[in-house]
Amino acid sequence: MGHNHFAGQEDPHAPHGGPHGYDTASQRRHAIADCQVLIAGGMGMVAFDSMKSYNIEPVVTDVKNIEEAVKLYLQGKLPNLLERLH
Repeated sequence: MGHNHFAGQEDPHAPHGGPHGYDTASQRRHAIADCQVLIAGGMGMVAFDSMKSYNIEPVVTDVKNIEEAVKLYLQGKLPNLLERLH
């Protein structure tokens, strides 16, 4: 089972039985404190929201080559495909 299995379920560790991934410990795990941008091929909505809350720009793309993705990002041409969020 993966993260998708748990995403819609209540988390007993979250405040007031909230959704999986929104408790404080999960939020800390999602953050990469020394980054400004995170380029990924996909991610969950919780991780996406967590990155934004730490002022990290999450970019979800279908560009598979990281050098090409970084080059396109720096040119302002990297597609941010929000439909790839799960």
